[in-house]
Amino acid sequence: MASTLTQTIDSLTQKVGTLGVRGSTQPIPRNFSLDKWQSFEVTPFIGQEFSSDIQLSQIVNAPNADELTKDLAVLISQRGVVFFRAQDINVDDQKTLGKRLGELSGKPGDSTLHIHPTTELSSSKGDQISVITSERQSRNIGDPSRLASQLWHSDITFEPVPSDYAILKVHTLPPSGGDTIWASAYEAYSRLSPDFAKFLEGKEAFHEATFFSKAAEQYGIELRTGKRGSPLNEGPSLSAIHPVIRVNPVTGWKGLFVNQGFTRRILGVTKDESDFILDYLFKVTQNNHDLQVRFKWGVNYPTGIADVAIWDNRSTSHSVSPLFFFPSSFPFFLWRCANPHSFLLYRPRSTMKNSSGSATASFRSVRNLTLTFWLLRGVRHWALLCLLKGYLVKCTGPRLPSRPSRTYCSEF
Repeated sequence: MASTLTQTIDSLTQKVGTLGVRGSTQPIPRNFSLDKWQSFEVTPFIGQEFSSDIQLSQIVNAPNADELTKDLAVLISQRGVVFFRAQDINVDDQKTLGKRLGELSGKPGDSTLHIHPTTELSSSKGDQISVITSERQSRNIGDPSRLASQLWHSDITFEPVPSDYAILKVHTLPPSGGDTIWASAYEAYSRLSPDFAKFLEGKEAFHEATFFSKAAEQYGIELRTGKRGSPLNEGPSLSAIHPVIRVNPVTGWKGLFVNQGFTRRILGVTKDESDFILDYLFKVTQNNHDLQVRFKWGVNYPTGIADVAIWDNRSTSHSVSPLFFFPSSFPFFLWRCANPHSFLLYRPRSTMKNSSGSATASFRSVRNLTLTFWLLRGVRHWALLCLLKGYLVKCTGPRLPSRPSRTYCSEF
């Protein structure tokens, strides 16, 4: 087993070595075209919510669709997840929106919408829509963990080219329960000590999802081994290597890029050390409720109307609530599409998201100019004081020796 894992990691490392940084290399500023609709921050660190006054179907078909969609992409990347109430968006518009979000934020042309390995060949919504239902979940065989923390994940990190944006529309839920929780990878990274973060920034982790092969057998379907949204997402291995600290190319902010669902091993350390580190990193995300947002999906909408969540998998992880452990008792029906972006390396010159969560390129430019002004002003004052001090010494003669300073033992 250990030798097989080593061979898999070696082959992935060779594959990674042939790749370069693609897509956007500079942070993208907002154009604020969405600000004409009212929204609010659900929590200080993550989550933005719009009412039904704005319809995603209108954005997709608007004359300035690209302008609105690009602003939405940046907003999602900054806030992690954005919620839209009572939406009438259909499957085709959902796929169009998912594709354009990636394209307008730097996605390479050879990446299309992801095809999940367990998507049925005869799926009613098409290959690029993952349909999640209680009926399908009831076919799961085995004894899954009853710990909800085991369900935390970022979508498709088992692929060499993982997802940027994902769109989820929930059509059927029971009257209560079924909430979804997201956590900010930016804020999780900020909770690490500087020395520990520096250690992790040079590390990579092995991600895999071989359990989907078993799931395909349980569902009685064929595992998708062809190209799954990107030319690099191909084959039955369902494994990849990614940086532990990843930079979101849209914001330029660093985030913690490991998750309980798919991350198995940190490379370059022993297995015991890897397990110890991963256990702590998972807890940073799961045990800090202040960097999470919990969304309660609306129910009792007319047919075709439902809430929609769009999130950035590069800067968030998410989990369902325990309702989904008991699918036979509670019917649910969800559509999701995900969009592979590009293979990205860690960029050490990137920055950490500021605590207010509102950093933009223009704000940083103004801030830097202000700091430069005060720095130059301070240097000028210091130079004048030095000149004045030299003049006084020259006029009054040398000063008497000062009292020796107190020394301290370095052992205390």
